[in-house]
Formats: sequence, structure tokens, C-alpha cells
Amino acid sequence: GGTVASARDWLAALPEGTVVRWPLANSTAADADVIRYAFGPRNIGRYDFHAGLDLNAAQGTPVHAVMAGTVTNRIEWDGVTTGSGNSLLVSHGSGRWTAYLHLHGFAPGIGIGSAVSAGQVIGYVGKTGATSNHLHFTYFVGLTSEASNEMRSRSPLELLPRTTGVGAQAVFSTSGSRPVDILIPAQQNTIRWIILRGAGVTRLVDYYDIVGQGSTLRDNPQQSGLVIQVAAPTIPYPGGGGTVQLVVSPDPDAPWGDFEPTRITVLDFHGNTLLDRTAYEAWK
Repeated sequence: GGTVASARDWLAALPEGTVVRWPLANSTAADADVIRYAFGPRNIGRYDFHAGLDLNAAQGTPVHAVMAGTVTNRIEWDGVTTGSGNSLLVSHGSGRWTAYLHLHGFAPGIGIGSAVSAGQVIGYVGKTGATSNHLHFTYFVGLTSEASNEMRSRSPLELLPRTTGVGAQAVFSTSGSRPVDILIPAQQNTIRWIILRGAGVTRLVDYYDIVGQGSTLRDNPQQSGLVIQVAAPTIPYPGGGGTVQLVVSPDPDAPWGDFEPTRITVLDFHGNTLLDRTAYEAWK
């Protein structure tokens, strides 16, 4: 429940002067790498909750440490298992870690205990444990061991340089399960909270709470009295630069499940409003 999210919200500030770079472009510019799959719900032929960012790149593209830190875990792919493949976990202090998955290989001399600087090459893009070449980049807060734990993941866009002020759009429907469609650019999907209201009922989903429940519950589209679906991506997404379309509706099996949403509010991971719209405003 909410205790998971609240326990993970404490975070020390990054030390003054900390440089954060995008891992492929090795750049401090906003939105420097192309996002293939955003953090949060996605459709890969089925619903799942994606606990990091997938960044497009060809095999062999250098992968850079986003901040200075120390390598605390290195996993070498067994050549068979689907999963993280060749991967690295880097501790940055202040309660933060980053992970780099599906690597084709590691940079020379990179192993557990290696000190790395911001922008240092630590590996190369591949598809180990996956079906296509890309970097899966994960941002962790408050790991309790040196092993990766996606239950501690947060949106990497909390950390990476990005543009701000790009909001979402909403479309209300009165058909069927009374869904509300949310449209937001994949490159700027900073959604954390989605709130539906109507007929005296308020339902909220918190992505950080969802991911904190673990993989089985995380991949259940029914969360907190709402059903979350994701439209299948179209070109250029997941090629990059497209729009994520979430479809949110009351869960008919939840208490007060069958209500008609008349207002939707979407907040980012800092509590800033990305969208606050009523069905009447949409109708006008």
C-alpha cells in the first residue's frame, strides 16, 4: 500500500555541482537520448509495468555512467536466460543507484568496486537477455542490498536532464467502462499519480506504489480501483518520439467500481499538475 511509496520518498539532495548526463548521448542537454519505452505501464503485446527507460541505440554504442559513482554489482549473462543480460549497478551515494541492462559487453577494467566518473564509458549497448538492441536504464532509490531490486525503482526522468511543462491531454468517453484516454509524449512522460473522480468517488493510482508491490502485482492492470490499459504503440513509438496513450477506467470489480468519471487529474513525480480536466470542459 501507500506505506511503500511514502517510505521511499525520503531522499537526500544531490551534492551541489553534481553533473548528470544521459547515458548514450553523454550529454547534459535536455532529452538528449531517444526514449523507446517510458517508465510506467506499456503494451508489448500484453500489459506490463516497465520499471525503467528503454533507450534506442545500435549494438556496440558506448554506454556512459550518468554520474560519478562506484560499481556495486556486475552480472554476466548466461547466454540463455531472458532478463537483465549483461548488466551493471552503480552506486552514486545520497541513496541513489543506476543500472544498465542488456549490455553487449563491459568496458575494459569495469568490475565490482570500480570507481567511475560521470560520462565514463562502462559498457556497450546490446540485446543480451532481450530480443533487440537497446539500453534499459533504471534509477533506484534506497536499495537495501547491493543487488538490483526493481521494487525500489523510480522514474529516471526524476534524475536526467529534461524539458518541463509539457502536459498531457485527456479524452472522456461515456461508452462501455467509461474510459478516460490520456495522451502524453513518450519523451516527457513524467506521470506518477492518476486520479479519477465522479459521483462522489475518488480513485488514485500511484506508479511508485505499484512498482513497489513487486512484479506479479505490478503487471496487474487493476490497481487501486482503476483499470489501466495502454494502447499498442505505433510508429515512430517505440522507435522513439511518439505518444503514450493510457486508457484509465473504473474497475467494475472494485467497491464503487461502476461510476462515471467526470474529472481527471494527472500529477508528475514532484506533485506538479500535468493535467486537470473535467468531462464538461472536454465536452465544450
